[in-house]
Amino acid sequence: MLDELSQENTCSNLVVQAISQQLKGEVLALKTIAHNLAISVRKLQIKLETEGTSYQQLWDATRKELALRHLKKQMP
Repeated sequence: MLDELSQENTCSNLVVQAISQQLKGEVLALKTIAHNLAISVRKLQIKLETEGTSYQQLWDATRKELALRHLKKQMP
């Protein structure tokens, strides 16, 4: 997912990048990501909805992808 999105210039891509850069084990609130992208929470929700996704979906998918990458690095 991260590799696919990195080639697209969408709001979803910006959110995934922000989550990936700031994820350090804590839950990143939608408000935090919206603030970092200089957009209101509601406007971000609307943009993601028009792209057919949500913050929660991107959050879950990004965490899963990063966890899988970490596990692959740990395997010999």
